[in-house]
Amino acid sequence: KGRTQAEFAIRGGAVMVHPPHFRAGDHGRDPFALYLVSVTEQHPPKGEKPIVWLLLTNEPVLSLEDAWRVAGWYEKRWIVEEYHKAMKTGCGVEDLQFTAVARLEPMIAMLSAVALTLLDASRRPDA
Repeated sequence: KGRTQAEFAIRGGAVMVHPPHFRAGDHGRDPFALYLVSVTEQHPPKGEKPIVWLLLTNEPVLSLEDAWRVAGWYEKRWIVEEYHKAMKTGCGVEDLQFTAVARLEPMIAMLSAVALTLLDASRRPDA
């Protein structure tokens, strides 16, 4: 009640990702190197499940600072998701019927400004 901060454990390092044994889709057979960042809430509120993020990235995670940087990027994902929702649902960007890129790009630019305005308005406490 009234809690404003949470305590997290963060870990990171290199991992090898192997393709599935059952071949479905168009992918190679060779494993490839990625980095894993694990962020786990240490003491969630009673009756709540802890927050757990398992993030795969091609960004090198060789230090604690690297792991926090990657987690910080993911933390911003939610605002990006809301922006895309504003573009698609609020502005109807997918419904544009321009046939020339030279006409489409300025419209997308204008709708981006509209989407940001909608997003900003929805985040204000008086909205």
